[in-house]
Amino acid sequence: MAHIAGLAKASWSSLTNFDKQLLGARVPASTSKAWAEVAHVKEQYTDANPGARIQPEQMLGLAKQIDADPRYKGFLRDYKFSREPRIARFEASSVYRKMPSDLRTEFDKAVGSDAEKAATAIASGNYAKGEVRAAWQKYVEEEVVPHLKPELQQFLVPYGTAFLTGLVSR
Repeated sequence: MAHIAGLAKASWSSLTNFDKQLLGARVPASTSKAWAEVAHVKEQYTDANPGARIQPEQMLGLAKQIDADPRYKGFLRDYKFSREPRIARFEASSVYRKMPSDLRTEFDKAVGSDAEKAATAIASGNYAKGEVRAAWQKYVEEEVVPHLKPELQQFLVPYGTAFLTGLVSR
């Protein structure tokens, strides 16, 4: 369970195909290799452009180019999924789907619904990301965690508070 909890908190792009399958995602066999290609291109870019960052539209273009290569077909879907907030990825995971229905309902009520709202606010571009994340962290620590029902609290122990505060991030 601790390994799965760690996977649920990790960056999607850092997970192996096997890790993604443990979380219930079906990915093409070449997905990890495609992510290695992304890392290689990013490294080349930063070497050629010190201090520069690859822009989101450039990354999407790169993902589309990689996906167009028959060896990496299906990568674009995984890339787009990696750009979703962690709450969306968690709700798509087998961990969430296999939660007892009463715990899942309680999670949605206590955490999920508000995490989705905060993630939507961040994605809208109408709010400062850092401010929304800071407000979410404070909300989780002061309002959510102290009031979680014991059964849900017990379920979330392996994930830790950082998991809950990170749900609005990618």
